[in-house]
Formats: sequence, C-alpha cells, structure tokens
Amino acid sequence: MPMPQLPGLFEGWLEAEGIRSDAVAMLTGQSVQPPPRVRPGEQARKLFRELMRAAHPDLVTDETERGRRGAFVARVNQAYARGDVEALQRLFDEWAAGPAPEPTPFTRAEELAARLEWLASRKESLAVEAAELEAGAVGSMLQLAKDDPDALLEEIAADLHRKIGEREAELHRLHGGATYATPAQGDGGWDAGGASGYGAGTGPASADESRNQGDSEGGAGAPRTGQGS
Repeated sequence: MPMPQLPGLFEGWLEAEGIRSDAVAMLTGQSVQPPPRVRPGEQARKLFRELMRAAHPDLVTDETERGRRGAFVARVNQAYARGDVEALQRLFDEWAAGPAPEPTPFTRAEELAARLEWLASRKESLAVEAAELEAGAVGSMLQLAKDDPDALLEEIAADLHRKIGEREAELHRLHGGATYATPAQGDGGWDAGGASGYGAGTGPASADESRNQGDSEGGAGAPRTGQGS
C-alpha cells in the first residue's frame, strides 16, 4: 500500500497557513471551539461550482484518478466552508494546470552516458587518493621496489629481527650471562628465563640474601664484639 501524501495523512488538518486551529486544540488537549458559520460570497460560490463541475470524482471511472480527485475535492470543500476566495482561486489555478507530469525515464543512451560520467568522476577521486598514499612515508618506501614490494617488506622485517637479536646479546653480556626472557619470534610468547627476567639461580641476589650469605661465610671464628678474648 503506498504511503499517503501529507494532506491525506492529516485528513484535511493542513491548510496553506499550517495546521488548522481546531486540529491544534485537539492535539494539545484543549477544548475545541466549533468553527464560525460563514456564508460564502458570490465569488466563492462561483469558483466552488466550477471546481465541482471539473473535478468531481464521479466524472471518471479509473480508481486512481477517482482517489486523486476525491482528495482535491476535500480541499475545495474546506476552503468553501471558510468562504476563502483566495484558497479557492489557488485550487482553481492548480486544477487548471493539471497534475504534475511523470518524470521522463532515461533512454538507454542517456543511462549509459550518466554511468560513464559517474565512472570518470570516481576515477579522478581514486587518482587523487592514490597520489596522496604514494606521497606518504610507506608509499615512498614502496616506490623503491615497485616490482616486488613484498620482498622489500620481508627484508625490512629481517633487518629488524637481526637488530633485536644484537640488542639482546648485548644485554646478556652486560648482565654477566644472565638469561632474560625475550619475545619468542612468531608466536608472541616468551623464551626460558621466567617472567621475572632472570633464570633460576643466575640473577643478582636481593639485599637480604647477600647479607645472610655474608654472615654464614664469617662462621664461628669471626671476632664478636662485647666478648672477652
């Protein structure tokens, strides 16, 4: 079922100036005042008769056209009930102009031309994006190996792993051969050495352990203060 147009959705509540005052009162819970009785003038009656003779739904049999005319006549009746000559004149002009023409469909040639125009515009935007990427740091680096950029990336990765290995070896030497936990290449894990960073028994002892070791090395023969010789 097609979606109704705005005037049909509000069932005649909309006018040229907006929503009718009695409709506003109903929507806001206020008391609805009956519309004042208006006796249409001669010009209003003339326009009303002409519109009814031209637009009445009973003049046609097509259901779609009957629906269009029915909605139009409802607007005519509302304007006539208010004695609104200006609104009736606008409706008269609207009916005389006829329904809005249906949009003309594209021919096959026009459709293809529109598609080509879109593709040309898309090509230009992609060219701009490609130029911006090539001007960046990664793009400039890949320009050095246009034929095989993957090989260049693998070479850079291998060089980084070599430098990491050199730094780890230097760190091992500086700490007297202690075994440190290092990232395992490939799986993101850790090599032997423990989470603390030292291998079992190889790391530097704590201050308490060093003090206890010194006391035990002194033994019973060490001189003690406060005792006679």
